[in-house]
Amino acid sequence: MQENKTEGITLQSTPFREKQRLIIIFTPYMGLLSCIVPIMPTRSDLLSISSGFCLSEFIYKKGRSDLLSLVEASIIEEHFFLRQNLSSLEAAAFMGKMILHTQPPPKISPAIYKLFKKFLQKLHQSKVPRILALSFSLKVLQHEGFIHVLPLCNTCKQEKAHILCGGESLCSHHALPYGTPYTDEEWSILTALIQENSFSSLEKIILAPQIAMKIEKNIQEFL
Repeated sequence: MQENKTEGITLQSTPFREKQRLIIIFTPYMGLLSCIVPIMPTRSDLLSISSGFCLSEFIYKKGRSDLLSLVEASIIEEHFFLRQNLSSLEAAAFMGKMILHTQPPPKISPAIYKLFKKFLQKLHQSKVPRILALSFSLKVLQHEGFIHVLPLCNTCKQEKAHILCGGESLCSHHALPYGTPYTDEEWSILTALIQENSFSSLEKIILAPQIAMKIEKNIQEFL
């Protein structure tokens, strides 16, 4: 049986039969993969690999089912800091959930993998991990075409947009009752979270609880 190799980030890990774990890894060129990892007392590295958000290189074999069998793996970055900081761990979990819901197999997205890897590394330095989690999630939703945050109403193309409804930017004349209204300042922050690529600039954004709740509500519509 042919062996294959890929880099990947562990997103989920659950017990599987006796002395095994079933992990879901996010890879750049094969998307989400499900792999069986044996858990042995003498192999602490395998336990680390099956931990959430561990970046590793995997060598595996394909079986008759969609489940892959691990042959060997080496840790690239364990991201141990995530287990020492609850805010960072929650932010990573939020981003991981976004990937699981927007990148179903056999979908492949090297751009999203690269973005996730970059944001995951920056969580260690972030003073406000929640901002990075929201920014990442909004960027993914925009990349996948689920949301379109624009300066003008997506329907009339004339009035200023300030309501997000089903991922569409709408003015008060065309918005539906269940849309989420934003002030002009909040709309600017929402736009910045999507468009800004500088982590130092993202860290400077002041995210009041009210707008954070609005953004999370809009993101949760797609999870």
